[in-house]
Amino acid sequence: MTHGRLDRRALRRAGQAILEDNFQHVTVRRGRYGEEMRVAEFSTRIAATSNATGGLDGQSVVGDTAAQMYVLHLPEGMDIRKGDEVWTGGGRRYRIVTLETHPGSRQALAEAIQ
Repeated sequence: MTHGRLDRRALRRAGQAILEDNFQHVTVRRGRYGEEMRVAEFSTRIAATSNATGGLDGQSVVGDTAAQMYVLHLPEGMDIRKGDEVWTGGGRRYRIVTLETHPGSRQALAEAIQ
């Protein structure tokens, strides 16, 4: 048996992937009549995706947006709609582009807006 060493670049990439793919507390806001109202608050996983298509409803995202698109897992029973903004505690913002409902789960495809 031989002992191997892990490449430092591979460790940095893996560490960065873990940091970018974790659970965060978010607030969902909806703009209406010139002001924003808070719709929901929950903790979710926000994961970067390389898929440039909207999902089951067949919507497509214009341009090369792979680095800016994220998948969010949503809790059941909350009134979250296309166009709502998701704000994280760290100041990042996302706009929901597409919602998908599967048996036992709900998720959104969102684009980073800040």
